[in-house]
Amino acid sequence: MQLFNHAKIIVTMLVLVSLTANCRPDAEIALPQQGDWSAPQQVTGLSLGRPGSWDDADPGAVTPSTVVKRDGIYYLYYVGSDGKREIDQGPTHRKLGLATSTNGIDFIKYEGNPILSWSPANNEEEGIFGAKALLVDDVIHLYINTMSAADAGTDQVWADVHLVTSNDGKNFSPPVLVLDHGNPEVVGSGDELGPTGIMQKDGIWSLYYFAKGVVVGDWQLCLATGESPSSFQETRLLLDEKAFFGAGGDINWLAANKIAMFFQKRNDWSRLEVYTAAADSPGQLTKVRTWDGLARGEGMTVFLDHQAGQWFMYNRIQAEDSKVYVRTAPLTYEPSSAEFFL
Repeated sequence: MQLFNHAKIIVTMLVLVSLTANCRPDAEIALPQQGDWSAPQQVTGLSLGRPGSWDDADPGAVTPSTVVKRDGIYYLYYVGSDGKREIDQGPTHRKLGLATSTNGIDFIKYEGNPILSWSPANNEEEGIFGAKALLVDDVIHLYINTMSAADAGTDQVWADVHLVTSNDGKNFSPPVLVLDHGNPEVVGSGDELGPTGIMQKDGIWSLYYFAKGVVVGDWQLCLATGESPSSFQETRLLLDEKAFFGAGGDINWLAANKIAMFFQKRNDWSRLEVYTAAADSPGQLTKVRTWDGLARGEGMTVFLDHQAGQWFMYNRIQAEDSKVYVRTAPLTYEPSSAEFFL
């Protein structure tokens, strides 16, 4: 009996090692507990730019927005600002920059930054307020939150969602409008729309977005679905909480048909909420975790690196020194995923 027990322990360990190394599609990744996250450490290379640069001002810089990993390189896209508006001291001329890393902690800003700008009317409040990325067939699909104004002097602005694509993560195609704030057929239209997460499964593209509309109300979470990355035929309201204009929302795959999304919501920046859904039913989200005190400051993104066996949580802490910090947590599997093979 003792020999059998020892053999079972050895087999269990070997299965767990194999799952971690190969990321088996039939094994479900466990969500971290709050205590699994490491203490925050400063991300090297991601701080305010030199005086006079495009990302030298706060509030608004430097805010982590989304992460993809391609050919062993982490591509972290972040929002930068170069000043403050006189009317309300908000950020001016927000643009999108890129920083890359080989380990997810030590980053180097791309020398060609900013990689994307948006200012059709030369208004200081116009710009790119956020982005969400998805890597499909070695192409980066980047959904950007574009803020526009009618002219240079107005303080009235609106926001749409545009798609740009890239083969190298640095040079992007011209923007294509995918969610129009002025289209009454888009749920939540009327004022501001912005991406919170994007995924593709079995030929169906699902774009989660926040909406500050005239019918739906302020800052709801909605979902757009379609059969191509640039055309979404159906939109619907998911969660009516008036709090989803925050940060996070990036989609992380726990299993072949299960996703998780982490939200830092605007009604409490120190709180993180975790939702899960079946990938073939993306409109049925379930809140499974609430963590208080884990996030600090405004701006967050979570990235699950299956290859490295690690979770990464990037957070900008404006109140202290306007630098970006990262927490990590080990990738583990649900016990049933390993026991199934014994």
